[in-house]
Amino acid sequence: MRCKLFSQLLLTALVFVLPVVAQQPQPTTTPQQDEEIMTRGAFLTTRTKTGNKEAAKASGGAGAAVTTPETANAPAVAANNPPKNSKKIVAKSSGNTRAKKPNARNEGDAKDGKVVAEVKPPGGGRTPGEVESKLRPLGLGYTFFTLGDNGLAVRTDSSRQFRTGEAIRVALETNTDGYLYIFHTENDGAPSMIFPDTRLNGGGNFVRAHVPYEIPSSEEATEEMRWFVFKDPPAAERLYIVLARQPLAGVPTGEALANYCFDAQHTCPWQPAAAAWTELKAAQEREQVAVSKVNDQGRARTADEREATSRGLGLGAGAPTPSVIRLTASPNAKMLVTAIDLIHK
Repeated sequence: MRCKLFSQLLLTALVFVLPVVAQQPQPTTTPQQDEEIMTRGAFLTTRTKTGNKEAAKASGGAGAAVTTPETANAPAVAANNPPKNSKKIVAKSSGNTRAKKPNARNEGDAKDGKVVAEVKPPGGGRTPGEVESKLRPLGLGYTFFTLGDNGLAVRTDSSRQFRTGEAIRVALETNTDGYLYIFHTENDGAPSMIFPDTRLNGGGNFVRAHVPYEIPSSEEATEEMRWFVFKDPPAAERLYIVLARQPLAGVPTGEALANYCFDAQHTCPWQPAAAAWTELKAAQEREQVAVSKVNDQGRARTADEREATSRGLGLGAGAPTPSVIRLTASPNAKMLVTAIDLIHK
């Protein structure tokens, strides 16, 4: 009798309680979190499903070779070496670098930051990656590393405050083939182009989708040159990273940049004219961009990441993702401009 009464009471309780539980709000993601998840997924979906070694084997090792008009005869690893021209945050900066004058005749000349000949493929056809890159929005992933207590490169938050003497390095990954440029400003002053650099890959700046590039390079001969080092006096440092589908008109690369730096009347790093710089910054403000961030500070760089960077291999689906991913809302965007503030106090 007691058992039967207990069963009836339990049934009655379930009848009344279950509808109340069903009405309780269930844990869910916010619209912002949903957007971040979609952004990250859209960026990573174009990574190869195989690992670095398998992908390189399947492509005959093409992942390490970048064949463009600017890089056809250059070593693949050279594309990942760092520029050393940043005024304050780059170790052993050089404000008056001279490049070896090329033997071949240059198609254009850069003078005082004005328009130079635009790099085009032989025969006037499409540049490498142009067809592929038009099929999807432009995406840039970046991760900042610092030197950990154990001597290894570990991830750090680029928005934190840095102290004099601290060292950082940035790893870049794009979701499409394109052309990469990096400018540096200090206290919102005149910009200097620290990538491309005449000493790196002949001044070429063509990049492959999902092939990581680190600046400065961990492959440098000395430890000091493998990092950006914050030096006194403290200043408001800012990096502008530009990913473009086509070479930027008016910005010298390859032989044009080499000839500019070789000319005794000029000083490298190259600086854009004020009007061109204003236009570039305006492009950043016009484009709608989705952003996805992950909290991965303190995570050491993996062996796969090191191999992909040093050998010019595409990252596989299982490789760690960038700390920050930025993706244009429109697949028709011609460029993606990313401004990163580095707080040095």
